[in-house]
Amino acid sequence: MNESSIIAVSSLIYTILLMIVYFYKKRLSRLENKIYISIMVTTFISIILFLITFIFADILLKFEHFNSVLLRLYLVSLSLWITIFTIYTYATTKIKETNQKELVKKYIFIFGIIAIIIMNLIFTLPMEYKSSSSGNYYIGGPSVFIVYIYSLILIVLNIYYLLKNIKVIGVKKFLPLIAFIVLGIVAIYVTIKIPSLLLITPLEAFITFVMYFTLENPDIKVIEEFKNASENMTKLMSEKELFQYNVAQKTKYPLKEIRTLSTEAINLIKDNPEESEELMKEIWEISNDLSITIDNTINLETIDKSKIKTFNTKYNLPLLLSIIEKNVSEKLKDTSVELMIHTSPTLPKYLYGDSAILKEALNIIIDNSIKHTTDGYIAIDTNYMTKDDICRITFIIEDSGTGLTIKDLEKTYNNNDNNIQKDNIIRAKQLLSKINGTLLINTKIGKGSKITIIVEQKIVLEEKGKLHEDSKIYFGAIKVLVIDNIKKEQNEIKKELSGLNIHLDIVDMGVEGLNKVRNKELYDIIFIKKDLPILDGIEVYKKFKKIDGFNIPTYLLEENEINNEELLNNDFRDVISIKKVRNVIEKHLEKN
Repeated sequence: MNESSIIAVSSLIYTILLMIVYFYKKRLSRLENKIYISIMVTTFISIILFLITFIFADILLKFEHFNSVLLRLYLVSLSLWITIFTIYTYATTKIKETNQKELVKKYIFIFGIIAIIIMNLIFTLPMEYKSSSSGNYYIGGPSVFIVYIYSLILIVLNIYYLLKNIKVIGVKKFLPLIAFIVLGIVAIYVTIKIPSLLLITPLEAFITFVMYFTLENPDIKVIEEFKNASENMTKLMSEKELFQYNVAQKTKYPLKEIRTLSTEAINLIKDNPEESEELMKEIWEISNDLSITIDNTINLETIDKSKIKTFNTKYNLPLLLSIIEKNVSEKLKDTSVELMIHTSPTLPKYLYGDSAILKEALNIIIDNSIKHTTDGYIAIDTNYMTKDDICRITFIIEDSGTGLTIKDLEKTYNNNDNNIQKDNIIRAKQLLSKINGTLLINTKIGKGSKITIIVEQKIVLEEKGKLHEDSKIYFGAIKVLVIDNIKKEQNEIKKELSGLNIHLDIVDMGVEGLNKVRNKELYDIIFIKKDLPILDGIEVYKKFKKIDGFNIPTYLLEENEINNEELLNNDFRDVISIKKVRNVIEKHLEKN
């Protein structure tokens, strides 16, 4: 075994170890990584062919045609390695391009044709099998010369990519190329001086080894945790904006009423003291209710850990709410009542508590709204705030029904009778008292009711470093953002897109979608409904276009598919109906 073979055996050992390490851990589905796998496999095959043809040279000389095929395959592996390496370099220079995959695919097609031509030349041109004075074998002739020329051209092309893009990409990504150029010159010089000392294959193995440490490829678990935390932070920012808006709406009307009644009371003090006194009592009641609302929704200082009822059983809150939502939708399907549901997407998943009591109390309140509402709407809003490991959950059930009478309210707050109907609000109040919950009622005859349930429970903390089983990020899937405020249409979109390899985000309001894009959420496609509250779809898209670097394909959703020039002039990719959403995404998946 000569020096070349010893070096090749060493290269084979660390190449095998490298492949074991690389494939042992789950890796990101990135284009550069896929190309790197091809380089690694080509390196392994090249070393195997080298060892077979040169260690067993004496035996193979007896089988001239077979030996010739093996040697030519070895030359093909060398030319294939430099081709894939050049494609990798090109892909690295286009890493920041949004259409990186399309550009690289064209590049692969061009070099695929060139590589096939080079392979045909290798197999058709003559090749010489020579022996040095020391008895070592090496190859020469036109077929070898064509590989040298081809490699030299690609090295020059790689140097061009290096000089053109080093400031943009950085030295780290081009480190393998720099090493290849420097060491390649040394290897070629040594090969010219000592033809039997073949260093090209060990050099390729070394460069492949160096490339491993330049890949942007940290542990998949760390990436999942980081991405999950980033998404949650974005959701929290959006939720904060919506929460502030909701609180402002909740306090706006009572404050206005206090100001109106105060003015009336001041005017009546001299002329009608008794009526003025009644108005002052009403003002006090409204301000008291407002104070309770603020304390129970946004004042975290009122959370007292010592008063939190402790439970050993844990339950899945989002799952509980989805079951309630399904039941309510079923009950309202044959009515003209519109169901509007908003649940905080960052709601803690697991809590310690009695889910059966909470579920029954919520069902009673919702059933009461259904009973008193024959037209209009029923809205269910679920939000939360946390302090340490305590979560304050606020459920607001609002309807446009007949409202509750004074008699109903007196019964609710004063009745201690245990023998009451199961669907009575009094029953809900008694159930909530068992879990230290609070029931607040705001009602107006003929206008509807707004009932607030507030519950404080302990959060089930995940083990440190452990990822939640439902928080997996599926790399390779495309990310789709849908902005639509109608629950029925959201469900229709989910149904249309079921089974596709996508990560789907659905938000109700344009401001939520804006926050996601402004906070650098990376989406492949965006679908916006035209008629949205506060900001309509066109206004949202205009704000998208003002974001620096925004170039995400955006489609406008219309119930009746139209081809409106005015809408298309706003640079929407197209105006489509919900039924066409799947077709758009499938075409995008085919391209990628």
